Amino acid sequence: MGLIIYKSSAGSGKTFTLVNIFLKKVIEKPWLFRKILAITFTNKATEELKTRIIRELDILASHEKSSHLTSLLTDLPKLDEKKIRQNAELVLTKILHDYSSFHISTIDSFFQSLSRLLAREMLLPMKYEIELDTEAICRDVTELLLDEAGKNQAITQWLEELLLDRIENGKSWNISAELKNMTRQLLISPEARNWAGRVDATILLKFIQWMIAIKKETEDTMRNIGRNVQEELAKYELTADNFYYKKNGPIGYFLKIAKKRSKDDEFNAINTHVLKALEDPLAFLSKDNRNNSDLINFCSNFLYPKLQEATNYYRAERTRYLTVCEALKLIYQSGIIRELEAKLRVYREKHQLFHLSDTTRMLSKAIQEQDAPFIYEKSGNTFLHILIDEFQDTSEEQWAILKPLVINTIGSGNEIYIVGDAKQSIYRWRGGEMELIVNGVRKDLAQTGFKPEERILDTNWRSRREIIEFNNMFFPIAGKMLSEEFPDIDQKSFEAYLPEAVHQKISSGNLKKGYVDIRFFETEKENNETEGRTDLHWKSKALLQMEREIAQLIESGYTLRDIVILVRTNQHETHIADFLRKNTPYPVLSANSLLLAVNEKIRFILNCLRILINQHQPLLHAEVCYYIEQSHHLHEIPFHHSIYQTPDKAWS
Repeated sequence: MGLIIYKSSAGSGKTFTLVNIFLKKVIEKPWLFRKILAITFTNKATEELKTRIIRELDILASHEKSSHLTSLLTDLPKLDEKKIRQNAELVLTKILHDYSSFHISTIDSFFQSLSRLLAREMLLPMKYEIELDTEAICRDVTELLLDEAGKNQAITQWLEELLLDRIENGKSWNISAELKNMTRQLLISPEARNWAGRVDATILLKFIQWMIAIKKETEDTMRNIGRNVQEELAKYELTADNFYYKKNGPIGYFLKIAKKRSKDDEFNAINTHVLKALEDPLAFLSKDNRNNSDLINFCSNFLYPKLQEATNYYRAERTRYLTVCEALKLIYQSGIIRELEAKLRVYREKHQLFHLSDTTRMLSKAIQEQDAPFIYEKSGNTFLHILIDEFQDTSEEQWAILKPLVINTIGSGNEIYIVGDAKQSIYRWRGGEMELIVNGVRKDLAQTGFKPEERILDTNWRSRREIIEFNNMFFPIAGKMLSEEFPDIDQKSFEAYLPEAVHQKISSGNLKKGYVDIRFFETEKENNETEGRTDLHWKSKALLQMEREIAQLIESGYTLRDIVILVRTNQHETHIADFLRKNTPYPVLSANSLLLAVNEKIRFILNCLRILINQHQPLLHAEVCYYIEQSHHLHEIPFHHSIYQTPDKAWS
């Protein structure tokens, strides 16, 4: 059968499919379990696949009802139910007695075992170590680079440029965190490593100077227009209060662009009041001042032309300005990254260790330089069938290593099964390439004459009818909108969101109803000519709505264990958990809530101890006092009066 690619979606039973393939192979030929390699992407996925295979074999061997039995009877017509269950028991016994030959592992583990077998061909030290602690490597390499400051002219120059840029943009002068992040990218990103080898420092410095000149010219022009207006206002003893909506009106635009560190947020702050002033000079004035001939002349002959000048200039320059600003954020990293890569190489050699991601890079290089079949033969590769899960997260380098194995397996008349969902590609930050499952594998294997067979797992067995129908409608529309909005992006990336790729069938047993409710919360801006603007932040509105939704669910008969709240960041998690704990009677369980450091009572005790050590800390006094005021059960406890005093008077 060769290569079969299963394109799946959430809930479509991809793990069930992999388990079914494995069971079919080993129940037909019980000795075959040693000849099957299953590769997953994470330790959790590996554990799940192993557990489900063992469990299903045990169910079959114990004569219990199995969801795989019907398909096994269909696919293995030579075996009846009795023989299938007997073989399942035999396979289970063999696996338990020879568990090390049960080859289900992560792709990183497989590559590590391969690299140790090929250490000589890869010119690796005989006793090298694999380092899993990315942060430790980043910290040590950063320290090596910083130690060269003042000694190495090239490194010193780049560090000075980076420091000056950060100071110019109002950032911290401490660059250690940024250098650690660059080292991290060198470890996990093939693109960063390739870029490090191509950087020409001399050309790069000239390019930086050119971009700085463009950025400075745009900012100086805009700021000068704003300051010119400020000077004229001072000359005629005028302030923002003399104009419509004061600082929030069109006159406020000039005040914003005149700031010392004004950027795009200020230059492009064209609200409805500014738009009206671009059409009518009188829009600068409030109704009370529209009879003042001096102000009318000032707006018509000076403010209006200046507003036109500023907005027209920035409209013409904005694309180039923003491009330069974004490039400058990373350009200094480009200069330093080559030096960091050199230090990383020294660090590896000195300590005879490699990062987990180095294994992939070195194997990829070894396979390119030597005969790939020979490498796999030397490694003792005897696998007949291969299963690869979560293929959408496989990187180009990883595929370069697996491809010879895939070609060799197909050429030997055996089978490869690849399962993945391009829509769930979440590891692109570490090189995952969704294009491989969309079209890349087919394209690569076309040169060899092998044509993969594609199968779609198109039934959702997990979600309720309403959720499936919503997804069938939403994703094709969203994919089309994105492809139209970003025409420069490779359009093949959007093939994963075509209706035929996204549409899922509803299982016949799916009778329970589901529910989808999407709400958009915006910050409400209430403009008042005398009092200015007041905002009701969207987060506050979302939290209040969340409280109401939970209450309604509880009233409808659901329990707290039926409710989960998903967020994007740890900060959002902490914010929501704190809100629910303070404003509702519902206990909240979250990753952060289990930490002692975030428990309010523990923090209160620690803060009191810190004050005993050092009383001159206003923030600690404020936190302690706030907790006392908010905690009703503490009101009856007599506290020393000094806890409420300022640090300079307390504890005397």
